[in-house]
Amino acid sequence: MMPDYPTLAHELERLRALKNMNIVDTEQDKTLDAITLEARNYFNSKSCLISLITEDRQWFKSKQGMDVSETPRKISFCTYAITEEEYLIIPDAEADLRFSNNPLYQFH
Repeated sequence: MMPDYPTLAHELERLRALKNMNIVDTEQDKTLDAITLEARNYFNSKSCLISLITEDRQWFKSKQGMDVSETPRKISFCTYAITEEEYLIIPDAEADLRFSNNPLYQFH
């Protein structure tokens, strides 16, 4: 069964590399937290995250403005971002059909 989100042609290699890094489900990193806090303040945003995409979830290594430590991959904005060659820019997530009903809005 195909997932209801895009995947990469080299998805298995990406997941293997992520697993080999042994970083998922580790302690928060104070240096990364300082970076996400600074970025959140600089851009005056509701949240700033450093997330890692596993087979079925998005796990946050660093988070500002988000109370949860992970979300299902199928609602992850980053699932779409990692499939882009350049950047994923979403001017208005509520107007974008991929994200208009995204439950992540409840976490802000």
